[in-house]
Amino acid sequence: MSHTYSEVWDLESIFPGGSHSTEFQHHLDQLRSQTADFSRKLEDFQTPKKADDVGMVAELINQAKNIKMNVTQAGGFVSCLEAQDMTDKQANVLRSRMTHLIAEFSTAFNTLQQKLAKTNDSVWNDLIQHPKLQELTFILNEWRRKAKEKLSETEEALIESLAVDDIMAGDRCMIPL
Repeated sequence: MSHTYSEVWDLESIFPGGSHSTEFQHHLDQLRSQTADFSRKLEDFQTPKKADDVGMVAELINQAKNIKMNVTQAGGFVSCLEAQDMTDKQANVLRSRMTHLIAEFSTAFNTLQQKLAKTNDSVWNDLIQHPKLQELTFILNEWRRKAKEKLSETEEALIESLAVDDIMAGDRCMIPL
């Protein structure tokens, strides 16, 4: 049995109004607020010193997971808007907003990884053995390993900021055909 699919996407079913959707604007506002809240929590978060810190670690990881999922979906929606109509200037505005949001989240997420990487090995082993984190052991160990290879939090944040500036400059230089 063969299926025929429409060549036109129904983005209205996701966020009515397309690139001018007030629902999507609200969604982005919520994401920015969640990212700012995540960043504030990380300012107060200290490298775990004991296994009892597992609750805060699990909470931050869960918050990061939810933000990442929503940022990825929002970015996908914007990509679809851009592909659907390459002359849609509002879609370009949304791409710019997504680029900044992604950079803000990446900077905060890097901070989490850096702080976890500084955890004493015996405390780390206790943390990842806890039922709240046990199923995440592999990815947490990967984060920790990669974070140890990175520059300081400040230097990584600067790189994220410069990357956004570079992307934005590149976007401004693109000439529509």
